[in-house]
Amino acid sequence: MEKIDQYVGIIAEKTGQDPTLVRNVLMGVILVVFVFGFGASIIANIVGVFYPAFQSFKALESEKSVDDKKWLTYWCIFSIFTIVDQFGHVILVWVPFYYILKLCFLMYLFLPYTDGASKIYVTYVLPIYEKYHKNIEAVGEKYADLTSVEFKMDKNEAKKAE
Repeated sequence: MEKIDQYVGIIAEKTGQDPTLVRNVLMGVILVVFVFGFGASIIANIVGVFYPAFQSFKALESEKSVDDKKWLTYWCIFSIFTIVDQFGHVILVWVPFYYILKLCFLMYLFLPYTDGASKIYVTYVLPIYEKYHKNIEAVGEKYADLTSVEFKMDKNEAKKAE
């Protein structure tokens, strides 16, 4: 912090401005760069992952199952959003203030007074899950059978090689 104060003092002296004004302008520039530039993506991802992860760890250690369900629901919706975000990224980054909107959406998902993840889950995801879960599970079982056959074949080949 002293180093920053030293640089702010040098800039204030060279420009003839008050050090508080220089500090505030620098903070504003940094904030603008983070919000509208490269840092916006980092901030959105930090808020969307670290806080929910910490709350999930706390939920795992608590005796209540209500908080477990809340955070499992969040991670389900977050994973769906992440897939959509990845596939649509080329288009979505052209949306004005995309990362601010993303940050607001992620906060909507986990903030206690909005409970957005539960609302989205019940309204959109659950009906789709109920309609298609048997088909999805059948594909998963088929894939699991194929991989176990491959694994057995590899295991047998390894024994032959010995």
